[in-house]
Amino acid sequence: MLKKRILLGAIMLMSLKINIFAGEVNLYLNGVKLGGAAPISLRNTTFVPIGVISRELDLDVEWNNPSVEISNNVEHVKFNIDDINAYKGKEIFFMREAPFFYENRVYVPLRAVSELFGYSVKFSDTDKRIDVRTDIITPPVKEEKIEFERSPNLNWGIWNEINFYNNHQYKSLYLRDFSTGKSYKLNTTHGFETHHWTPQNKIIFSGLNAQDEGFVHIFDPEQMKTIETISTRIYDYDFNTNKLYYYKNNTYIAYDLDTSTRKEILRDEYIQLTQNL
Repeated sequence: MLKKRILLGAIMLMSLKINIFAGEVNLYLNGVKLGGAAPISLRNTTFVPIGVISRELDLDVEWNNPSVEISNNVEHVKFNIDDINAYKGKEIFFMREAPFFYENRVYVPLRAVSELFGYSVKFSDTDKRIDVRTDIITPPVKEEKIEFERSPNLNWGIWNEINFYNNHQYKSLYLRDFSTGKSYKLNTTHGFETHHWTPQNKIIFSGLNAQDEGFVHIFDPEQMKTIETISTRIYDYDFNTNKLYYYKNNTYIAYDLDTSTRKEILRDEYIQLTQNL
């Protein structure tokens, strides 16, 4: 499981390096403005250094790389670097973004930490202000209702979410392992994004990288890794035949995933084969 987390962490860190923005956001605790390192905004999630939030909320912190555990006299919550799951007792709570290292600090999602300890969080976009109150107790919400696209064997589910940040639209693709209840972020991209299950319970998903180059990933949940990447912006997938059609280097390709064979096809044939997909 640790190997799986590291592999996914590598995918997520590539995105983090691109999309971290120092936020002009002021943090208040029970009406008092807090100092220290400024919060960071990452795709509509606000992060704070774990040292700052734990000190102000009077929480104990125990660091055991890659895990960090935060506790008080009642609650005990565990986070892992690059893991979008928070662990509270035997329960697993889904977070849209994972804790990460930045400038020699560990940053954690402010809302997740606060709400897991029962504190309320309110954000004012107009005032660029976040208020955390420890005198208003709010039971943590495990997650909003998610409409999963189930894998053919029903062991996995995927879903995507759209966020707008810094005048850009971002689409994130998530994966849920129903045997463990854990979630994983597979990709965050700007621009277009599509995804499909294959009959063999693999995931095909597309997007744009940091250089605005199109890609198609074939991802295996059992191995928790991308098993193939195709550089293209134009593709279609046929679940019934398990064939991937794409355009690359001025050539139209029909890729049979069952036999792992490719063949060139004419443009008219490509249109005919994909017009109803």
